[in-house]
Order: sequence, then structure tokens, then C-alpha cells
Amino acid sequence: MSRRVQHFLNQVRTPQLNSNTTLPSILDSTEDRPIEQVRQCVVQNLFNSQSVISSSDRDLFSDQTLNSDSESLEDLEPVSNSTLSQCLREWTITYNITHAALRGLLNILPPFLHTETRLPSDPRTLMQTPRNLELISISGGHYVHFNLFKNLRKKLCTGIDISITKLIPILKKMQDSLEYPLISISIGIDGIPASRSNNTQFWPILAKIDQTVDRSPFVVGIFYGNSKPTDLEFMKYFIKEFADLELNGIDFLNVKYSVRLSSIIADAPARSFIKCIKNHNSYNSCERCTVHGEWLGRVIYPIENSELRSDSSFYNQTDPDHHVGVSIITNLKVGPISQIPLDYMHMICLGVVRKLVRQWVKGKLSNRLPNRDKKLISNRLLLFRKSFPSNFQRKPRSLWEIDHYKASELRTILLYTGVLAFKDIIPKSNYKNFLLIHSAMFILLSDKASHKEWNKLAKELLHEFVAGVEKIYGSEFLIYNIHSLIHIPDDSLNYGSLNTISAFPFENHMQKIKKFMHSGNFKLEQVANRISELECSNSHNKIVSKSDYLNRKTFKMGDNCFYLKNGTIIIVLNRILNNNSTNFTCKRFKKIQKLKNYPFDSMNVGIVQVADLSDEEVISLSCSDIMYKCVLLKHIDYDVCIPMLHSAID
Repeated sequence: MSRRVQHFLNQVRTPQLNSNTTLPSILDSTEDRPIEQVRQCVVQNLFNSQSVISSSDRDLFSDQTLNSDSESLEDLEPVSNSTLSQCLREWTITYNITHAALRGLLNILPPFLHTETRLPSDPRTLMQTPRNLELISISGGHYVHFNLFKNLRKKLCTGIDISITKLIPILKKMQDSLEYPLISISIGIDGIPASRSNNTQFWPILAKIDQTVDRSPFVVGIFYGNSKPTDLEFMKYFIKEFADLELNGIDFLNVKYSVRLSSIIADAPARSFIKCIKNHNSYNSCERCTVHGEWLGRVIYPIENSELRSDSSFYNQTDPDHHVGVSIITNLKVGPISQIPLDYMHMICLGVVRKLVRQWVKGKLSNRLPNRDKKLISNRLLLFRKSFPSNFQRKPRSLWEIDHYKASELRTILLYTGVLAFKDIIPKSNYKNFLLIHSAMFILLSDKASHKEWNKLAKELLHEFVAGVEKIYGSEFLIYNIHSLIHIPDDSLNYGSLNTISAFPFENHMQKIKKFMHSGNFKLEQVANRISELECSNSHNKIVSKSDYLNRKTFKMGDNCFYLKNGTIIIVLNRILNNNSTNFTCKRFKKIQKLKNYPFDSMNVGIVQVADLSDEEVISLSCSDIMYKCVLLKHIDYDVCIPMLHSAID
């Protein structure tokens, strides 16, 4: 609550307040922070275009943001500080303030403002809440559709980086067949419970743009009902709008862009629903091959080489036992196999990793660890908390809480802490088997993912892992998630790092949507109105870059370990500001060696054992010298340094 108050007081310290109105001195040293203007976003876009802003572009923004008389970016005058109304809107959205609380604030402020400064008395007027909301009865519930075209143009204003297209193989292939520069959009679809007391749920259609600086998701449409949608009819409004974008493209700052769908990201049940195929627990449910499942208390998939599915075989439905109908998504230019990837967040983190750890904590006696070993692992995980990077919102916690682990915590175990936490405690065969999936996923989540040799190695490691799972835990372990591991490297050949097609950004945004509800009545209306208010704001997500790592005076433990491009691993202690340059006091590790028992030379992916810190030294350091920020795990005789693969905003 204190953060909300401080931010609000900081925002309203404007000349619009009476001269005799003072605010708490805690903010005396804080300068006014105006809302980032769209003009600045446009000027900073990659093309540095000085083209005329079209009338359709100008209509997208309010007259407080762009000068309606200006015809080129050069003619735009500097924008003054945001108005009090804008500040209040941004504060309300940032901290999810209720309309009731905002109404109370609007009744308090007027006596303390200059006479020429007026605020509306109704929060709906201030927040530009839509007067009419079109609820469409469809698919067994109600649906609200938002303007995809308008949101697309707003995101483009944050800056365009078409170089991304060249880095992702499938987008590069698309671009080669198009006349205009490509704007590609990823779609995320999944359900989220609306209440704990009944079965009501939301099914939002989310989108994010690959080529914009701000790649945070936005809402295209949202379904609400007493259960999941009965059919895909609720998607027809999105399909129609996107088909028009595919046909006509989009004009922005007098540049023509082609628009294509890059991927549809969802978990296994949602993918089977969207694609109109058998559920993931059926005999013919594998989305990538024609393997036929067997019953062993559950449907399991034997380790065998089966015929692979393709986009053409899907459209022709050559395997009728796999399909249950014709999907509405076939009306778009999208590959049902190549462009609907397997999501590693649900499949591997929440699926495979949680299943493995649960076996060690509370599984069969043959796989369960004694309490002494579980306590040792938990103590190691808790020890890691003290030196864990601030990029991780969730710090390691005890194994006893495995049932409450979130996907990000399971990802942390898979990629980072599990390497050292399980070492010399779980049986050697289990540990070596865990290192197989760890090392394979480390490759597939790195910039090496689409390199054919590295991708082939990852695929071999996952094949070996699946075979080891059958040997160690039994054939009943070969369920859908385990079987699909052998296919997920194919997605990396198309998209590069699996972080590109991760469900993490969409899942995080869905949790924000759920927080838009402030009461138990008119849930869809509440959420839809908050989304509309968000669309009317000019706020953008902060973009985290390497330079942010060095722009601090002191470096806390966990945020001070860096792997430099020259192969040196350093611990930064503090920053020294000089007139001409910025230097850093640091220590470097003298001993760097590969990790023992790793499936291959761990130094090739930057995972190393380090020891023996040097004395303090002063060096000149810039963000261009940094290859990775690292997770440094403390051990008795040595430390393990692991490059951090994911960003702070996913």
C-alpha cells in the first residue's frame, strides 16, 4: 500500500496543486516522472522514419499526445508533463485501484487544486470506461471482442525491430515469400478459473507481436461461461479480423507490412480443443507422430519410430483416428503442426519435472527418497535463496512444498538448482537421468537451439532420457508428456530458443486479467471494462536490457556474477564513477573447470565449476563485454556458475 501512496504522491506533485499545498518530504528528492509519450516511442522506432503520419495513425492517439497540426516527426514540438488526469489514470491502472476508491479520491482532491484544474467526479469518466459493452452470446457463454487492429497499431508505436525476423527460422522463411516486411503475431489461448466456488471460467485470446520492442501480451477477445466453450465459434471474430490482416496487411508511418500468424501457444488440452483432435490421454493423441498408445493402467506410448505428421497430412486428415472434426483455424494461413508448438511450460515444467520430483518426495517406495535425503536437498535449496538473482520472482523453497510449486519454480529446478541440489543425494542413475533432460533443455532454451548439430544432440539426450525413465521408473511412466519430449526439438528448429514460444508471458497476463475482478457480480463486464481502460492508456512495459545490470551503485549478492565474452567470470562489488569513464571494483575466479558427470563438456554451454577468487581489482566494464548474467550456486568446496537463460520479464 505504501508503494501505491508514494507513487501517487509523486505523480501529483505538479503545478496544478495550490502553492500552499505541501506533500510529504519523503518525496522531496524524487523528480516528477511524466508518462512516456507516444511521440518519443515513434521517434525511437528502428526505422527513424520521417514519413508523414497518416490520418488513421493520428486518430489512434489523443490530442494530448500528438499535435494534430504536425505532418512529420520533425515538426512535433516537445510534449509537456502529463496532466493530472493522465497521472491518475496511469496510477489507477498500475495498482489496479477500484472505481470506488478512485471515486473517493476524486471527491477529496478538488479543493486543493487550482481553479482552472478540473477533475471529473465520476471515475468512469476519468478512466474513459466504455458506456456500452457488446456481450455476444456464443459457445455456451458470453464473449467480448476487442479491436485487434487498434492494439496492433498501438504496439507498433513502441518501436519496430524487424531484425527479429532474421533470427527466427520460421519467420525468415515467411519473410522470403512476402513482398513487404513481416509483422508476425503469436496467439495464446487457455482457460482460467473465474471463481473457487463454482466452475465459471474465462477463455481469453491473447496476442503478442514478435517485431515490436514491447512484446507484452494484449487481449484480443475474452469468453466467459459456466464451463469451457462448447465449440470454437467464439473464435470466429478473431479469425475474421486476422484473415483481413493477412489479406491486406497494415500501413504504419507510410510503410506497408504483411501480417502473419507465427504460432498458437496453448497447453495440451487447449491444443486438442483448438485443433479438433483427440485428447492427450487418447490412444492416437500424439500431435507429431502416428504412434498408437497402449493401456497400462493409463495410456502409455511405447518407444518406437512412427511416421511423423505434417501440415499437409493434417489438412487431408490422413489419420482419421486422430481427428474429431475440422478446426476453424484452418481458415488462416497457419501450419497446424509446424506453427502450433508443444509448450514446454506445461509439458516439461508442470508435467515431467514435477512428476519426477514428486516421485522422489512421495512416490512409490522403490523411487521415494528417505526423509534424511529430502531434508538435505531442502536445506541446499533454502541455502541458495541467500544468493539468488533478483530476476527470479520466486526463490527456491523446501521440497516439502512440491505440491505448491509454480511452473517458474520447477523451471528453476530444471535449469539451475537441480544440478547441485540433487548431486550425491539421489541415486546416481536418477541423477544422471535428470542431467540428460537438464542439459537437453538448456540447449533448447539457449541461442544454440536452432543449430542443427546442437539440436541433434538435444534430441539424442531426450531419447536417452525417455529410455532411462522406462528403465528406472517403469513403463507406466511413458505418458503423453514423456513421449512428447522426443518431438520438442523439432520446434526449436523452427523457432530457435523455446523461450520464443513459451506460455509464460501469456500465463502471467492471465493472472493479471483475473485480478481485474473486484466483486463477484458481472465478472465479464468488470474484466472487459478494465481491459478497455488499459487500451486507452499510453503506458508501456519497461524493457529490461543488459545495461540495467550495470546501472547501479552497489551490487547485492546474486546480482553481481557475470560471464564475460573473454571467458572470465567476475563478481562485481561496486561501481566507481569518474569524469570520463565508469569503472568497477570486482573479483575474478582463478579456477574454472567443466562440471563432472555432465553428459558432455559443460563448458560448451557456459556451465562451470569455479573457485579461488582473486583480490579486488578495478576494471573498465560495459554491457557489450557481458555475455551472460549468471546464477552462482554455493557448494562446500566450489561454486557452480550457470548462465541465466530467461529474462526478468517473462
